[in-house]
Amino acid sequence: MIFGVDHLVLCGNRADLERLSSRLSPAGFVPVPGKLRFDEIGAHSESVAYRGGGFLEVVYEVRPGAAPRTWFDRPIPRVMGIGVSSDDFEHDTAGWLWTMDEEQALDDGSTLRIHAAGPHEHLSPLYLFAMDRRDRTLDHPDLGGLAELTSLTFGGQDAALWRRQLDEWLGGSDAIGDVELRFVEGDGPGAVVTPAFNVSAGAGIVPLAAGSIELVVQGSSG
Repeated sequence: MIFGVDHLVLCGNRADLERLSSRLSPAGFVPVPGKLRFDEIGAHSESVAYRGGGFLEVVYEVRPGAAPRTWFDRPIPRVMGIGVSSDDFEHDTAGWLWTMDEEQALDDGSTLRIHAAGPHEHLSPLYLFAMDRRDRTLDHPDLGGLAELTSLTFGGQDAALWRRQLDEWLGGSDAIGDVELRFVEGDGPGAVVTPAFNVSAGAGIVPLAAGSIELVVQGSSG
């Protein structure tokens, strides 16, 4: 079954990565050592982890113009990928459009397997995918992240479309595990995702080029 949000993918540049890392660190996000290298598409990624082992992954270009333009020719930084966790991967992703199964050599000499699948085009302005987590363990549970992901808000003209798609792909659109899903139709094109986190320090709004990251002090409303 799909049991939670695995991680979120942001599209940005190196300066965005540095700004976000600096702003999110006081709010309980922990840098993930090393980087992932997707040299075949001219991009790398680095991440910050939050509670439970999930993470925000920032994908950035390493060769100008080489990375997918569907991602980078739109406002950045923004959330462009929503990863969900599956403990029955083959069943949950049966009939989906694409599958990725590759290994990344990490800076510490270890190997990370990336086994993922998606129900629609990966090279989309906003895409959903599932990660194979048969033991229900995410990538970074031992880093000690404190921020807790509580909700994802889909805004824009395609908010209702995304509700319907999530109903179809995941069997529901009220929540993914403990993460509440909200849908607010607006005038902006496409769909924009705003994640919200409970934090014990560093509360505030972190603006993105499209949407934002909301950091809410635990126990407060909003």
